[in-house]
Amino acid sequence: MTSNNLEVKKSITPTSALKNEIILFLKKEWVTVPEAVSFLSRHSLIEFSETDIYKYALSKDLLLSIWLPERTPVEIGEFRFALDKPEIITIKNRLDELRKNNQTLSEDDLAFEVIINFYEKDQSCSYHPTRKNQISFVEDLWDLPMKGGEFVCVERLLKESMGLELEGTVILDGVFASRGKTICKFLDDFEDEIWGDERKSVRLKYHDPERYYPAGSFPKNFKIVLRTSELIRFIKENGIDKDLESISTSETSDNNKTRKRLDPVGEIMDQLFEASPNISKTEMWLKIKQMSNNSESPFSKNGRNDAVTYYAGTQSLEGQKDLTKKNFVERFNRFKTK
Repeated sequence: MTSNNLEVKKSITPTSALKNEIILFLKKEWVTVPEAVSFLSRHSLIEFSETDIYKYALSKDLLLSIWLPERTPVEIGEFRFALDKPEIITIKNRLDELRKNNQTLSEDDLAFEVIINFYEKDQSCSYHPTRKNQISFVEDLWDLPMKGGEFVCVERLLKESMGLELEGTVILDGVFASRGKTICKFLDDFEDEIWGDERKSVRLKYHDPERYYPAGSFPKNFKIVLRTSELIRFIKENGIDKDLESISTSETSDNNKTRKRLDPVGEIMDQLFEASPNISKTEMWLKIKQMSNNSESPFSKNGRNDAVTYYAGTQSLEGQKDLTKKNFVERFNRFKTK
């Protein structure tokens, strides 16, 4: 079984043992990437690999976390969005008031509105230290906001998982982790012989800002992990859950499912069922095969009678997955009973 092949599991009703297994899994705060791959592959409609985990993290469909060893040196700060600037808030409030009173906006007002809409969509932000010239030490579980150099670090993990050659990349904007609105910027320290006087006290030695500089990667002895609540959210919100229909948590919701880019074939099947509720297996397979033969999105022509090839996530060879006719029949039976 390869990571590029879509595997569809048989639809079964979760047994008590299975429910207990999932509940015990949820009692864990986090799991490693291999453990996450195993859980996702077992309890969702799609077969996952470590490469898939990093791909969906880079597309911001899946939140990665990082486990930090004790006494990881950082600078504490926050991300400030462009919309948080006082001058932008003033303009936004004025435009809201004009629209509320049904007043005509001037050309300048309309231009400002375009800019504000851009910031709202792009979520542009910048990092600002909140404890200037102070070194802090953190540990345990943090999340990766994917707004700085951590994006590049995860790209490296993706390439490594694919067996590709790693290229040297200089990170200038810092590598960050987050807990809510609190941001930590990772630091590296100069070696003792480079840094300076060995007679300085240990406390001064390890708290002196001059000893540190912004890190160009994750700290030593880090571990990339995933919160169990995030895995459940990911499965349920993308409509690929196989065993979790009756499992609910305070952190997850089964509302407004969207397949996004994870399962575009499932989205096509939903649309075909919606257009023709009584469509048969044969009719639907012929429609999907026709889309494949015509290279209609998300399919690519492969010349096979018993399978179709489609893109999941990216328009690249790494994003290609196969759906065999046998897999399709299993999925059809499951979708039909929804």
